[in-house]
Amino acid sequence: MRRYWVKNLFIVILGAALVYQTGMLWFDRNIGQTILYNLKNAVTLGSSAVNAEESLFLPQSLIAGYGDKSYRVIRSEEDFGDISLVMEEAVDKLVAEGGFEEVSEADWNKILESKCLIYKFPAGIYSSEYFDRFGKRTASRFANKIESFDFIIISAQSAGSSHTDFYFVDSLTAQSAKYVVEDNEYTADFYDKSEDFRNDVFDTMPYISSIESGFRLFRGNAFIPQWEGGGYYYNILYPEDPFAVGGQFSSKLLDDYTSAFFGGFSAKRLTGDPGTGTYVFSDDNVVVKYYKTGLMEYFNYGTDSAGDQTVPTALFKAKEFLDRDTSLKTGYFLTDIKVKSEGLVFYFDYEEKGFPIELSEEMKEEMDIEAAIEVTVKNNDVKKYRRYMRNFNGSSEFSIINTDFTYAMDNAVNRHMSEGLSLEPEELYLAYSADGSDMVFMSWYAKISGIKYKCEAFSPEEQ
Repeated sequence: MRRYWVKNLFIVILGAALVYQTGMLWFDRNIGQTILYNLKNAVTLGSSAVNAEESLFLPQSLIAGYGDKSYRVIRSEEDFGDISLVMEEAVDKLVAEGGFEEVSEADWNKILESKCLIYKFPAGIYSSEYFDRFGKRTASRFANKIESFDFIIISAQSAGSSHTDFYFVDSLTAQSAKYVVEDNEYTADFYDKSEDFRNDVFDTMPYISSIESGFRLFRGNAFIPQWEGGGYYYNILYPEDPFAVGGQFSSKLLDDYTSAFFGGFSAKRLTGDPGTGTYVFSDDNVVVKYYKTGLMEYFNYGTDSAGDQTVPTALFKAKEFLDRDTSLKTGYFLTDIKVKSEGLVFYFDYEEKGFPIELSEEMKEEMDIEAAIEVTVKNNDVKKYRRYMRNFNGSSEFSIINTDFTYAMDNAVNRHMSEGLSLEPEELYLAYSADGSDMVFMSWYAKISGIKYKCEAFSPEEQ
C-alpha cells in the first residue's frame, strides 16, 4: 500500500513540475531545457541575474544610405536582421585594426556621399563607456577622441575601395571623429552586404537627408520621409487587447499572464477590486497591477543583484526582460534613456513596418506614462515595468498620405512661432497615431525646441 502511495505522490509532483515548466516556457524561449533543470535553475521575470560581461547598446534606428541621396530607416531590432551583425562585426574590425584620422566639424555631405550604414542612438553615448567593453587599452585608443556621440556611420566608397570609413558624430556639438580600416577584402565584403540589405528593405518608405537636400532648418542632420509623386498608401492598423476573447475582457488570460511574474509555485494573491477594472496581484516581493486603461505595472521589491550597473548592463537587463514577455507581439524600439532616483529608465515605443506608433497625449496623461513601454533598472535588476498592453496588427485596408513634409513643417513652425517661442527644429517624421480608437491612421510629427506637434497626413484640400 505504501508503494502505491509513494508512486501516486511522485505522479502528483511530476504533474506539478510539468505545469510549472509550461508556465515558465510561456516567458522563456529556452524550450530545450529539462524539467529538473527548470526546477533547479528557473528564471522568471524580475529574478534573473545579469552577467557583468554582457553589455548592450541598442540604437533607436538603423539607416541604410545608398550613396544616391536615398535612405531607408528601420526601427525595430527584429527588422534589423543579419545587418546588425554586420554593424557589430564592423566595430570589432575597427577596434582590432582601425586607426584614428581626425576630429572635425561633421561634414554630412562628405559623410553620406558613399554607400553607408548608420546607427542612430536616442541619446548621447559616452565614448569611454562604449569602448570600455573592449578593454581599457582599447578605450584609451578610441574614446579620448570625442567625448560622446549619437551616430555611428560606416561607409565604403565602392566594392573596389581600399578602406572603410567610420564616423562617430555628436549632433549636439556637430563634432565628428573619423577612423579608417585599411583592408580591401573587408571593404568589398562590407559593400556587398550593404547592397544586400538595400534589396531587403527596398519596399520601405524612402527618406532623404535634410543637409544633402539643402534644408538646413534642422539642428544637425535629419532624415525625412519623401516619396516621388502622388500619395503614399499604407496599411491601417488595428489595436488588439491580449486579454480579450471575442472582444470581451478575460480575467483568466490576465491571471495566466501575471503568473509568470511570480514563478510557478508562488502564493500569488489577488488584492485589487476587479469591479473597478483594476486588478492587483502580489506576493512578498512582487506587485503587478492592471488597469482598465490597458496599463500594466510590475514592481519588484526583492533583493538587488550584485555588480556595478552601467548603461549597457542595465539596457541588457531591460532588453532581456522584454524578450521574455511573449504577449508582446508588436515591434518596439528604444526612444529615450533617463536617470531617475529609482534607477535608469529605458523608454520604448511600438512600431509597425518601420513607422513609430505614437500614443496620444491624452492617453499618456491618463496612464501617466511617457512611452508605451517603460523599464526601470537599478543595481542590474528590473525594479519597475510599465506597458500599455496592446498589440497593433496591420490590416489589408489602406489609407493614403497626401501631404508632404513641407506642408507638415510649415504647419508646425507657424503654430510654434505663434506662441513666441524660440525656433529650433529637431525632428520631422511620420507615425501611426494611436488614440484609443479601433483604427489607427498616420500623421506627421514635428519636434521643435523640445515640443512635439501633430499634423495631418491626409488633407482633402490636397486632393
